[in-house]
Amino acid sequence: MPFAPTLSQWDKVYTLAPDTALTGVLESLPHGILVISLAGEIEAFNRKLASLWSIPGDLLSSRAYRPVLRLMLSYLKNPREFSCHPPAPHDLPRRR
Repeated sequence: MPFAPTLSQWDKVYTLAPDTALTGVLESLPHGILVISLAGEIEAFNRKLASLWSIPGDLLSSRAYRPVLRLMLSYLKNPREFSCHPPAPHDLPRRR
């Protein structure tokens, strides 16, 4: 069953990404988007992600990405073929 949050659930969830420009861009995309900070917290996502993967709003609003990925992996036929790991800070290019 697709995730169908109430307005109050979305209000709570969207406090994670209060930047209205970012929210507008994320919502305009046809793909499910999940933005994870280097600290491992969910920074932003779009409704398409929640709908496609049936992710409850309270799970997304917890800001912890590991439970979200565990849920997503549980839906896959071959979860070992799915690779989605945020890079470690030392793997990222350094700004000059």
